[in-house]
Amino acid sequence: MESINTFAPIVREFLVSIAQNEIMSGGKYSERIEINDGGYSSYIELCVDIDDYNKSRKKGLQGIRLFRHSNSVQKLDIGWGFALGDICNPYCDNPEISIGFTTHGMDVDSAQKEAQAYFADVLSLVRKSTALMKMSAAESAEKERAQLLARLEELDNGGEKA
Repeated sequence: MESINTFAPIVREFLVSIAQNEIMSGGKYSERIEINDGGYSSYIELCVDIDDYNKSRKKGLQGIRLFRHSNSVQKLDIGWGFALGDICNPYCDNPEISIGFTTHGMDVDSAQKEAQAYFADVLSLVRKSTALMKMSAAESAEKERAQLLARLEELDNGGEKA
């Protein structure tokens, strides 16, 4: 059995880097790159799943997945998927978890090589989504601040709205 650090090391390093450096905490991501391989609805996708089932604990990174998908039966043999963490073994609780690999017929080296060709595009999409999430969070914080200041002013005026 291969060590977790030697099985699909390039993809594992990429996914760990995204998990640690690129995503906004608590943010769900679904970044898709359409591909034209002659199949129906074929794409490469990166998904970041958040463990938000158990409301009593802090939301954590459940898993991060990078996969190639097609809805065409003729293209299933070139589908693949890599995953760090899952619903039973969340990445946030198990950062050293081994990388999962699924396929309908591709070997891990070929899948890893194809995945690597999409790293730059996937990273660009993740960074764009993170920037949008941060802008939205800043807007929400500014709105909340304005509401709190208005309430403080109201309280300073003896409960009368200004």
